[in-house]
Amino acid sequence: MLRGLYTAASSLLRMQKRQEVIAGNLANATTTGFRADAAEATGFVAVLQDQLNGIESPPAPNVWGADWIGLLGTGVQPDRYIVDTRQGPIRQTDNPLDLALGGRGFFAVQTPDGIGYTRDGSFRRSATGQLVTGQGYPVLGVDGPIQLGPGPVTVNRDGTLVQNGQVVSRLQVVDFAPRFALPTAAGTARVAAGAYTLDERGALTRDGTLVAQLSSFQAAGADGPVPLAPGALTIGADGTLTINGTPAGRLPAAAGLDTDQARRTSGTLLRIPDGGEPPQPVDNPRVEQYALEGSNVDLTKTMTDMLAVSRAYEASQRALKLADEAAQRAVTDVGRLTA
Repeated sequence: MLRGLYTAASSLLRMQKRQEVIAGNLANATTTGFRADAAEATGFVAVLQDQLNGIESPPAPNVWGADWIGLLGTGVQPDRYIVDTRQGPIRQTDNPLDLALGGRGFFAVQTPDGIGYTRDGSFRRSATGQLVTGQGYPVLGVDGPIQLGPGPVTVNRDGTLVQNGQVVSRLQVVDFAPRFALPTAAGTARVAAGAYTLDERGALTRDGTLVAQLSSFQAAGADGPVPLAPGALTIGADGTLTINGTPAGRLPAAAGLDTDQARRTSGTLLRIPDGGEPPQPVDNPRVEQYALEGSNVDLTKTMTDMLAVSRAYEASQRALKLADEAAQRAVTDVGRLTA
């Protein structure tokens, strides 16, 4: 009975968080350069397992060699928020300082709290001649804030700004290192490129620290299944997987940005969390002048998700009520003496 209460309550919390994310996405469906959010959840067993640093982890297919049905969970908890990095629609404008990015990358801007990253290219010229965002934050070039002179500005596809035939600066366009998906009991672990160690129980560690508890010795590769094996694993920047010095395949990049890569501070602005890895310059950015990128929120899908979350919330409420009534009956009726 208590298990039912915990499961229903965790589902309510999960649906509440999802509804908050959906509401934020809907509110920014027309915001220039906005990147939609998504909330992912982890089963309670997987959460507890992570807290115990992988000790006494549950058996998993192809890891312990055991045949099992699955885990009897006690609900989920909101785990992480993913920033959707898919391209938004690009529309043409008549403002020469409206810039849009095609493909990968973010503009770097200087904020009072440090460097921020955005896809919103609705820039303007400040009273002092600086190129700034709509909020007044200086836009950064490769050599610092961009200072414009009088006269028209031409922005080349590579982000180079030209005035009066002279190169003024070049936009600082950066991108975050990709994460790669590996299977876990909770779904997938998103791991960065680097060197890891995988043991016979499926524990993936880096420098002695547990990164993930894998549920299978097989991962979904870019060109088909990729077999894993205990030993030294190396994931390259392009997802190339090497096991004990032997190439094993290539892992596809996981979609979106994790909260340990970038966190939203306000609107379209992202910032690196404490201890996060700074983004790197994009080699060949695609900058479009007289253009702005719209929000990448999919309205049809978002509205459908909102209805599904609402129904799931109602179902969890009913389940919670039934579990509470069962607990009350257990207290008042079970064991009652009758004549």
